[in-house]
Amino acid sequence: MSTSIPNSPSIIRAAATSFDGPAQPSVPPPPRSRSPLAGHHPAQPVSIGSTTRSQRHVSMQPFSSPAASLSCASPNIPTPPPPRRASVQFTSPHSTPHPQHYHPPLPPPRGPSPLFGASGEAPAPGLGIKQEHSQPPGVGVPLAGMSVGASSARLRNITSPTSHSHDPGAGLAPQAPKRVFSISTSAAHPVSSSSYGAPPATLPVPTRAMSAMDLSDAVSDSDSTASADSDLESADSDAFDEDMNVPPPPLPSRGNHNPFTTASVESSPIPAPRPIRARTFMPDTPPSLPSRSTPTLKTQHPPTTHVQPAHTMAVTSDVNVAPALPPKPSIRRKPRTTAQDPTVAMQEQEQPQETSTQGARTMAPIAGSSPSDGVFPDYSRSNRRLPLFADVHGIQDIQQKSHGVRSFSISNEQVATATSNIRVFSVFTGDNISSYGHEKDVKPTAVLFTQSRRPSDMGHFLWVGSSDGSLQVIDTRSKEVVEKKKTAHKGFVILNILRSKTHVWTLDESGTINVWPEDGMLGRPTLGSPQLSLMTTAKPVCAAAVLDQLWISDGAKIFVHHIPLDGGRPKFTPVSMDLPFGIGTFTCIATIAGSGLVFSGHEDGKVVVWSIESREMVRVINVHAYRIMSLLGVGSYLWAGFATGKIYVLDLRPETPLVIKDWQAHRDSGVTNLQLDEEGLILSGRHQVGSCAENGEIRIWDGLMSKDRQTKGMVDRSKEYCQYRDLKILICSWNIDASKPAAQQKNGGADARLFDQWLTGMNGEGHGPPDIISVGFQEIVDLESKKMTAKSLLKGSKKAETETISKQYRRWQVHITNRIRELYASQGVQYKLLECSNLVGLFSCVFVRLEEWENVRSDWTHVDMVKTGLKGYHGNKGGIATRLIIDDSSISFVNCHLAAGQSHTRQRNTDAANILKKLCHPNPVMSNEIIHPEVFWFGDGTLAMDHEICFLSGDLNYRIDLKYKETVEQVNNQNWSVLQANDQLLQQRVRNPQFALRAFQEAELLFAPTYKYDPDTDVYDTSAKHRTPAWCDRILWRGRHIRQLFYRRCEVRVSDHRPISGGFIVSVKRIDESQRRVIEKQVREGWLKIQEREVRIKKLAWLRSWGWTENGIEQILDREGGDLSRVVQILGGRA
Repeated sequence: MSTSIPNSPSIIRAAATSFDGPAQPSVPPPPRSRSPLAGHHPAQPVSIGSTTRSQRHVSMQPFSSPAASLSCASPNIPTPPPPRRASVQFTSPHSTPHPQHYHPPLPPPRGPSPLFGASGEAPAPGLGIKQEHSQPPGVGVPLAGMSVGASSARLRNITSPTSHSHDPGAGLAPQAPKRVFSISTSAAHPVSSSSYGAPPATLPVPTRAMSAMDLSDAVSDSDSTASADSDLESADSDAFDEDMNVPPPPLPSRGNHNPFTTASVESSPIPAPRPIRARTFMPDTPPSLPSRSTPTLKTQHPPTTHVQPAHTMAVTSDVNVAPALPPKPSIRRKPRTTAQDPTVAMQEQEQPQETSTQGARTMAPIAGSSPSDGVFPDYSRSNRRLPLFADVHGIQDIQQKSHGVRSFSISNEQVATATSNIRVFSVFTGDNISSYGHEKDVKPTAVLFTQSRRPSDMGHFLWVGSSDGSLQVIDTRSKEVVEKKKTAHKGFVILNILRSKTHVWTLDESGTINVWPEDGMLGRPTLGSPQLSLMTTAKPVCAAAVLDQLWISDGAKIFVHHIPLDGGRPKFTPVSMDLPFGIGTFTCIATIAGSGLVFSGHEDGKVVVWSIESREMVRVINVHAYRIMSLLGVGSYLWAGFATGKIYVLDLRPETPLVIKDWQAHRDSGVTNLQLDEEGLILSGRHQVGSCAENGEIRIWDGLMSKDRQTKGMVDRSKEYCQYRDLKILICSWNIDASKPAAQQKNGGADARLFDQWLTGMNGEGHGPPDIISVGFQEIVDLESKKMTAKSLLKGSKKAETETISKQYRRWQVHITNRIRELYASQGVQYKLLECSNLVGLFSCVFVRLEEWENVRSDWTHVDMVKTGLKGYHGNKGGIATRLIIDDSSISFVNCHLAAGQSHTRQRNTDAANILKKLCHPNPVMSNEIIHPEVFWFGDGTLAMDHEICFLSGDLNYRIDLKYKETVEQVNNQNWSVLQANDQLLQQRVRNPQFALRAFQEAELLFAPTYKYDPDTDVYDTSAKHRTPAWCDRILWRGRHIRQLFYRRCEVRVSDHRPISGGFIVSVKRIDESQRRVIEKQVREGWLKIQEREVRIKKLAWLRSWGWTENGIEQILDREGGDLSRVVQILGGRA
């Protein structure tokens, strides 16, 4: 893996300075004294910090890339130790060779170094076995990639923020900065085959830099977004120290040609000062869409769009970042395979859920983004039902009051927490059943229920690490401390306790790793003496035990170490990987057993996938817009906890990752930690997952998601107990600009005839009368009228609810009702008004065909409204949701009006998120009437998006980011693809990972923009503002068994908007209760068999983890009925 800076002008360091004269000798500055601020610490085991692979393989080759960077920091350090070597960064040869630098050879070491042997060969960097040796006084040996003390802070600022190549005889490990602006080419190479998706063929080579895209367009999942928004900002830690009194040494000559500068610098014996590196922001240019053939239409404004068979929209990027950099030369490698581990909890490959959205031709993806930007998961199948245990009652949440939980662990019926004391709680009562004190000024910092070879001891021994570096082991049955070691970590705070097969690893803030082996007599790890004491990066942010490897990060880099469990030497030298371009700092690390992959969570809501075998990046997934605080592999899925308090469950096996579940786990508090009950499935049959919030609340979830999997089983077999039939639905939406029905009589009644065609669109397409008609108006009153605004704001809410509908509302209600009755009377079809609601400027009517009226469950018809104007106090903007249940299918119609303004995309995103989050319906589960989970597939029915079928329409106000003249020209030429490439709604779907409307689909836009016209004309806005034409009026949909027939606009001219309409065929179901009970019993029995199989797999994995790998253990386990105690007794007798 190389760590060179790619050939991109956006990352050329300002420190590259040329001289036209001959090369100047390097004059070292006077020696620097030790800073009195550095402090003194007890002598620690000396080791060499881990470095990247490029640091170990760099050879003294001349520069050949214009992106090369040179940084000289060569203080004259007296003997001992030998003088420091200059740090040089090399890049891969991409471009035409340029005049090269001359690097004089370094002198040999003056004497043997305490860190090297007689041969000058260094031990494994970053993972040194502790050795007894002396250290020169006053010389600190910081680890590469780790934070250093105050004495070395200034020196770090003048070293190159790139990789270092040091002389084996130099005696000192080079100091790497906290952030390194480099990235490996690992993403360009194939990795082992895995069901978790193949890596992209090639990935550009990015470099750490600040992204110019402001992700705060994404809307927070909570009402208060201030804290979450602050998490999106990343600090640049590479500013040079301008207060340095020591000038840098002069740079060697570049020759007469310097590709980095436009003006030459006169040679001088005194070098020019190094300029401060400036941040580089890439221009915010929209990506271009692939060309699409334009259909031949008869008119300039085609009135209709016939929708063809569907293809799913594929989203490929999230932010408007720098253009893709040229890929590095690929290296041919032999394909590798990864053996599947039997510890995978859910072996069966679940098929994707059925969507049955045939016939909808959705928008094509917007091109122009780099593959390194990552991919978006598919949110369209996610549901928000809480993953509670189906058959276990009484599991309680654990409240820590005001105590901050530093660490927690779960085992069967117990939860242990490290707060001001060590506390153990009962899972079933939530009570504090035992507490353990500590010495004064000592706090517990890490807890973990550890493993045992004896099944009777499983999950009863609690390891506790403290702030003074001490360790103790508590037997939670006797409630006694059975072991204690005060000098386990020599005074350093213990940050992590990890399990790895038969060993326990403890990690402290200095980077020391102690490996505690199993005691053969006790059958469990003990505190007798560590098998190994190793060193890694100091002040780690997160760590994870992955087989016999430790994956650890200091926030800027990720380090991989091999921990030999047999006490031998490591199989490979430690390696480190830098952050790819445009990705936030590391926050957490996790793995999925048997996947061959490691997953890292980041500040900006991304998940980076790494290969365990090649230790290279596989791909980037844009999951959320806010910080990922915790990750956990559970079975075949990855659980992610966010700063918003939400938890997502991700299936990363498909090429396009799936969000199969998301729910609000904790209110107003981030999910700081996720823990798995390792032995719970064996001891109680419960696969428990615990989540801990910042406020100390701990909740227990079903890791197997039993309810969801059984509900999915029922949905997959729904055809066996449901009768499906088709319904025709007509959606009509129009911003009427406060016009009156009488205005349609202008122009000889032409607009009135067009209005009638709008309401009978299904007839015009030859599909016959619809079964349901949903009509939504926006701006039914003059929203710019100050009188109307003041009236709506001043009247009380109670009075507003009881006040009779205004004349304008009643006028339109009567007009629409009469027109629908008269237009369909000739066909013998009658309609009844199901609901009619208004919210200042919004007006919604839902009509149901008389033949379907008896099939509507009137008790569950409900309307809710949300105001978003003036921060929710004014109804000039907002949404109206009408919910109905017909047969045993749920349908929701949302009519909304979002914030206006060409540049107000962020506010529109906020409005859309608030509408979908705050529209609330009664929970059907609370009634005596039978409402099965299949009725509300995506939730419990309280939110609009919980429903099986959801339509969202209205004046969404998303604009086209082009100039007026250019837009009109493209409309006249019917270049729809150019307009779509600049449509804000489509751009948000591509660039914004938390866009609230991402789960919806939309037919292809093949008609002219509907806004903004001069009223009563076919001319776009000719006022002084010259508003750019845009597709403000839209119809979106989400759900199962939906087929769109057409998507078109109507040419009624009385408003500055054109009406739009869409025709759909949806399948609704009627449940046969008796047959459903039969299928439900079969699904439940099938699930119990699956659960038994999972328990058996877990027991076999447990036996193998303790070394019982001989043939026949499966037969012994089956013969003994799964009794692990008997199996262990038999296998132990063999030994």
